[in-house]
Amino acid sequence: MLSYYPDAMYVLIEANRHHELPLRKLCKRYKNAHAVMAAAGDHAGEAAFERSSDPFGGRVTARVDNNHMTVPMVTIDDLVDSRHLQPPFLIKLDTHGFEVQILSGARRTLENTAVVIIECYFFRHSDNLLVAEMMAHMDSLGFRCMDLFDQLYRPGDLALWQADLTFVKKSSAEFLHNSYQVR
Repeated sequence: MLSYYPDAMYVLIEANRHHELPLRKLCKRYKNAHAVMAAAGDHAGEAAFERSSDPFGGRVTARVDNNHMTVPMVTIDDLVDSRHLQPPFLIKLDTHGFEVQILSGARRTLENTAVVIIECYFFRHSDNLLVAEMMAHMDSLGFRCMDLFDQLYRPGDLALWQADLTFVKKSSAEFLHNSYQVR
């Protein structure tokens, strides 16, 4: 994104401490990037983050036990307000089933958001919404799916496991025409 939008402000919210050092290095290199080491959610406070040996695994859950650690939790709305961020916004989520809570904590920000990209799943593996459920949820928030990319297939049977879905406002010009041939 930095190569396409070099002057944009980037607020990177990350709950997994494994990524803290690389994020700090990135933020030192790019003065318009800022890391917030916390989970994003529907309220400010604390959250349980699942420990994982996979640095790209783990997720925020309601369950707290020896497999979880406590991390700070922030809302996107609070970060936008406290940092005086200016729209339009792009939100990218890769949160393994915590998307609804994060979007609930971004209600005001979503009013000024042009694009939301969400890693969505075609199989239920936790509390995640399936692709069709996520599309319905985003529709209720005023967004429609415009594209998908970065598909990942299960190695055993090559079933489509996940993809990043790109959502834009339902009022976007692209949705004014329902025919295949747009003029």
